[in-house]
Amino acid sequence: MILKKIIYIGESGEGAVYFDTERNLALSAPKSKLLNTDEAGLTNYFIPILVGFLIVGGSGLGFFTVANPFSGYYSYETLIFLVFAWIFEFIGMVWLLERALYKNVKQAQPTDKQNFRSAVYGNLLWNNFSDKRVTVGKK
Repeated sequence: MILKKIIYIGESGEGAVYFDTERNLALSAPKSKLLNTDEAGLTNYFIPILVGFLIVGGSGLGFFTVANPFSGYYSYETLIFLVFAWIFEFIGMVWLLERALYKNVKQAQPTDKQNFRSAVYGNLLWNNFSDKRVTVGKK
């Protein structure tokens, strides 16, 4: 049950596009509100600025200061706190990913080859490369 039978491929004009590995069939479903590649591309420009503010702020030089509840050293309590924080973060990220990518997958209907191709070539992963061919290095 680890591997999904229906895999998210990308977005096209009709919505989110999936590939059903059992039936070898391309599917299309309405997009989730959390899934918007166009706006994500625009907000990606602001992420380095936000990280810069957090780094400067965390060092005590900026507007944000972070209180250290562990008195500056790692103890057993610190380890327990970090383990719970990482578990919570992992579960939250998996839940958010499932919600964004697979919310409407039950409404998926078969789609045509052109819609599937549009989703594959419009995927953010492929937009990072100038040539869109699959190579061993990209796999």
